[in-house]
Amino acid sequence: MEFYKTSHQVNYGKRIIPLKMIEHMSFDDWEEFIEEWIDLKKSEYLDGERFGGAGDKGRDVVGYATDKNKPNYIWDCYQCKHYDSALTPTQVYKEFGKILYYTFNKDYPTPRKFYFVSPKGCGTSLSKLLQNPIDLKNAVTTNWAKYCENGISSTPIKLEGKLLKWVESFDFSIFSKIHTKNILKEHIKHPNHLIRFGGGLPEREKLDITTIPDIIKNSETTYVSQLLSAYSSESKEVYKKVSNLDSKELYKNHFTRARMSFITQNS
Repeated sequence: MEFYKTSHQVNYGKRIIPLKMIEHMSFDDWEEFIEEWIDLKKSEYLDGERFGGAGDKGRDVVGYATDKNKPNYIWDCYQCKHYDSALTPTQVYKEFGKILYYTFNKDYPTPRKFYFVSPKGCGTSLSKLLQNPIDLKNAVTTNWAKYCENGISSTPIKLEGKLLKWVESFDFSIFSKIHTKNILKEHIKHPNHLIRFGGGLPEREKLDITTIPDIIKNSETTYVSQLLSAYSSESKEVYKKVSNLDSKELYKNHFTRARMSFITQNS
């Protein structure tokens, strides 16, 4: 199948699709991109906020469903990761640990949902854990000493006493993931979408006589009528239907080429 090339492709080469461009974003750009996406979700959130960096206490980008200045506000947490491969459990155990510790410590309310967002998504092992809250809880507690104890704060956080009871009673079903392609579908409405990913017209399929449909579409009616009128005016004969051109090779050939051009430009 052949395609017409757009002027953008001629000047700059083949366009890189947004899904691939995202893979080459910096970590800061990735967080900003997610923050922009949250800004679009006005029906779900009153406000959004990007923390990021040291001291975020496990919160990269958040969406507030209720007033964040009131006690026990409702919020969702979006944990932004930007690696060259899909996320694995060992890469994110401490992120579970941070949420568990800081909610236990009452630094903030337990989030309604906690989502991992990563260009490469979550690998098979992490995805399976996210689908099974009991297995996830067991995995986090089993790996706490290795990945969480010294990864949450400057001082070791041991999983014992009241913290252990908090973790054991915690609802691990809040942890989930979001596919990047779904975020992109919504981000297209953001003013910065074209700035980030560019635009331009997509490639158009090249048409030939064999691909031109025999039946005249409704979108062609006016154009076809004008063509028949032009032929009638030039030849002093009346052409009311396309079939009237069957015996007129000159007009028939021109009509086919004209239709091909019209369909290409309006496809």
